[in-house]
Amino acid sequence: MKPNLINIKTAEVIFANQEKGGNLLYERIAVEGIMWTLLTACMQSGKTGAAIHLCEKLYEDGFKFLFFGPSDNALKNQTLERLRKHPKVSMNLLGSKVWHAADIYSRGVAYEELCRHIGDAKKLGLKVLVIFDEAHIGIGAKSREDMQKIPEFLRDICECLPGSEGADKNMHMLLVSATPFTYDVFQNKWGEFSEVYLENGENYIGLKELMMDGRLLPHIRRSIPAHIKGKERTKYKKAQDRVFVKRLSALISTYAPRGYFVTRCTVSSEEKLFRDACTMAGVKLRVFESKNSNILEFEKTLWEPPTEPTVLLVKRSYKQGKTLCLDNIAAWYENDTRSGRHDADMAQSVGRVLGYHKDKNHEFPIFCDVESIESMAEYYEACARGDFDSKRQKPHSSTHTKHKITMVPLRQTHWALSEEAAIESYKNLMPNHTDMKPNRSTVSKINSYDALDALINSNIRQSTNERVNFYYVDSPSKHPSSAETFVSNPHRIFKWGFVVDTEQEEMQVKTTDKSFLSHLEVSSG
Repeated sequence: MKPNLINIKTAEVIFANQEKGGNLLYERIAVEGIMWTLLTACMQSGKTGAAIHLCEKLYEDGFKFLFFGPSDNALKNQTLERLRKHPKVSMNLLGSKVWHAADIYSRGVAYEELCRHIGDAKKLGLKVLVIFDEAHIGIGAKSREDMQKIPEFLRDICECLPGSEGADKNMHMLLVSATPFTYDVFQNKWGEFSEVYLENGENYIGLKELMMDGRLLPHIRRSIPAHIKGKERTKYKKAQDRVFVKRLSALISTYAPRGYFVTRCTVSSEEKLFRDACTMAGVKLRVFESKNSNILEFEKTLWEPPTEPTVLLVKRSYKQGKTLCLDNIAAWYENDTRSGRHDADMAQSVGRVLGYHKDKNHEFPIFCDVESIESMAEYYEACARGDFDSKRQKPHSSTHTKHKITMVPLRQTHWALSEEAAIESYKNLMPNHTDMKPNRSTVSKINSYDALDALINSNIRQSTNERVNFYYVDSPSKHPSSAETFVSNPHRIFKWGFVVDTEQEEMQVKTTDKSFLSHLEVSSG
């Protein structure tokens, strides 16, 4: 048989880790028939290659493919070029192209074309794999009815909205993200997704390697204490800006003579601060942003060594998907903001310096939120161990998911058979509280909450050093759940309970999720 010279010439290598990841995904989707699968991986570790391998296997099962991702034409074209090297995939793309979020947002000709292709596939009863790259983007919702365009599209057109009931069984979905924190929150609650972690391949430089090599350095903090308000806040801000410009200028002066000093500005109004720092350092500044139609020049610029000390300032771009030349970089600076950058934003930005270049021996420092990046390294380590439960417990923030973290004293409930015994126990536990005055309450008279449940879980009203609350568990109150709690805990009836703070602390996390996932009503299991 005459060899297919075109395929031989253009075939793209699928590496061992991508093949393994693709095979695992195939098991979940084709063999187990799972509707929604989440592919988590470190930035620049080969997610697209794993998805391609998966599609080549699904080709044999008669699948069609719908690729879509962020509103980035360069990334869209890059992905399409890669897919064209794999005929089994490219010949089975819906619409023979890669789609991106802008096609959905526009509701224009491209959107109508995409809807037509999906509709035709549904009419023919074809199996379709929807691949949502950078699946953490554009998934917000104010309510089940008022969603952002992407989840609305997945619900109304594809009929494969993740986690939803009544989805089209022929529409499977692969969610791809290095920072799937919103999905982690949902998974903790409902457990609707299957998850696969793409292992790093050989020669990969990731967050762990950056830590071990000492390349992560703290950026210049910009936050203003909450208690500073009004005119004092304005005065504080101006003084802080002067310090920031001076310190940034010193960094630029140190590193720019060695190569490009790359920095990112996520707040447009703060561009002036970077300009002032460059002026103070006597260093050339080049700004790249989409609205100036020069953002693609950033990638090209990095390939050529600078002819003079130069700062490259990127505004609101190159946060995901892009592989950059790092050979001519002397320092990478991720700016802080006064409101703070969330973990996903910081991780995706730092992720541009990761990838398969261990042989390059890059040594340039990365100035960033070191604590956030180190926590992300632990996140991926948990994934690599297959410990998805542990990684989901890590409260990482994103555009749609925020966490308020506070450290509170670890509390413990103690029980006694009598009031006298309870007071004596407290004195033994807290010998310094010699002036303590006991305050007695009976559970049956507390109707505003389930007092016994609160007492068992150490959530009862806090005592002070001078006034300590002792509770007598006599009978249920009028609170709706009180009777059930009593039935479930007969060994606590007719006893006295009190709560003390231990010398230890525990982390309490209050999560606010504004994604479409928070409005889904599904049943676990």
